[in-house]
Amino acid sequence: MSESRQKWLQYLEALVGLSVVFTLIVLIFEVRGNSLLIERQILTERNMGIVAPLLAPTELLSAYEKIKTKDGWEPDTRAFMDDYGLAPAEAVAWTRMLYGIWWQRELDYLTMGSSDELAKSVRGLLGDPDNALFWTINSSGFDPGFQAFVERQRELAPARKTLEPKPSTSAPAESVDSQN
Repeated sequence: MSESRQKWLQYLEALVGLSVVFTLIVLIFEVRGNSLLIERQILTERNMGIVAPLLAPTELLSAYEKIKTKDGWEPDTRAFMDDYGLAPAEAVAWTRMLYGIWWQRELDYLTMGSSDELAKSVRGLLGDPDNALFWTINSSGFDPGFQAFVERQRELAPARKTLEPKPSTSAPAESVDSQN
């Protein structure tokens, strides 16, 4: 083989080697991105599985209302009942819907990091008194990094009248059996 032909073969081998390395790098990024999407989907389905039963079936919501009327309401549900005059079923459904919204923002943050779009969305939510009230009561249940991100956005959120939770003065209702 001539010397020039061997050089061309060496260049060709080097080019093929580089293309294989480049292809592997591209595949690594694609697999990583796909893994993040699958992880996000799994977390979304888990969170919606928690929220969904309290949004749809009337019987389940009715049973939950009866139990919590006797045992005592969660602070967020009680705050929406007191501050907005919602019926118990409405307050439960509303807080569960807000959980779904905030969990989705948290998943966006955890899987894709902070972005201008997410920051704008969070500031928009915090600008609504009901979301600000929800976040004030429930923020500790979210990822610490997401909490810090939201608090930074809270400082930038447009100032609107926000409601702070009123101290609850009502004790859990007594059962019908204990009154007889």
